[in-house]
Amino acid sequence: MTEEKQQSPEDVLTDEILSDARRRAERTVKRAEREGKKTVDAAVKRAEAVRDRLLEVAQRRLDRDEQVFASSLALEERMRKLKTQGALLDEVFAKAAERLEAGGDFDGADLVRKLTVEAVLAMTGDAFVLRLAGTDLPAMRTTLPTEAAEAVKRTSSREVTLTCADESADIAGGVIVESADGAQHFDNSFTGRLARLKDKLRFEVAGMIFQDVDRETDAKDEE
Repeated sequence: MTEEKQQSPEDVLTDEILSDARRRAERTVKRAEREGKKTVDAAVKRAEAVRDRLLEVAQRRLDRDEQVFASSLALEERMRKLKTQGALLDEVFAKAAERLEAGGDFDGADLVRKLTVEAVLAMTGDAFVLRLAGTDLPAMRTTLPTEAAEAVKRTSSREVTLTCADESADIAGGVIVESADGAQHFDNSFTGRLARLKDKLRFEVAGMIFQDVDRETDAKDEE
């Protein structure tokens, strides 16, 4: 039998030192691997957090841009609709003025008399000059002042003196009333009166014209 070689105390000590060094080296490597993995995981988490924040910011910006775009479209549609309605309303009032100027199923002399009384009652004083359209002046020059003055007295107990100007006014119908001293001026011509009523009647007329149209549009949008 071969005799086993006996290790010297120095060899045993050397082996133990080497074994301990190997164990330490293995532990160091494993610890480095664990720490490296933690570092990588932390870096990945930070990258994911940054990505999520960027995505969130981008989504908010996209949502805001969509809202702005939708609001712009809604505003543009509203402005277009208002512009269209405004044009149609202007046409309606223009047609109304044309019908008044052309005369219709009403007593023209009675209407002018009522417009005269209305203007006088809105003014102060007791002497006024009436300016009529060229088509009305010849027929109403002598009758209108007396009839309108009597109507004013019946309505307000005021006694006024009315006279017609010799020259006609540049109006299609109605009357322009001026105080005798020229300090007051009341345009109650057809166009003047319609212009004052335009803003007052705009919403009411728009409601009548566009009510059915809006209902039809809403119904189509719901389909």
